[in-house]
Amino acid sequence: MRLLEREHPIDVLQTRADRAATGSGGLVLLVGEAGIGKTALLRAFSERVSMPVLWGMCDPLSTPRPLGPLRDVAGGLGPAVTASLRDAAAQH
Repeated sequence: MRLLEREHPIDVLQTRADRAATGSGGLVLLVGEAGIGKTALLRAFSERVSMPVLWGMCDPLSTPRPLGPLRDVAGGLGPAVTASLRDAAAQH
């Protein structure tokens, strides 16, 4: 799928992915109103890169889980992250 007028956000994501591949990782937060195309943008980006893309979502709860998105992807980040989160204080 080709997204219209999304070249700049895709380029930003690609730059961050390139940095991560060389060991200079980082974090990208994508925000916007419901229905604006955040998921479509990320899906299009994930189809372009040759590295794994980990997906985490914020909870649609009145009281979200602390570190919920990180807990969602912890298994893909390695055993040290999983152990750190497991050994941390209770989630709620």
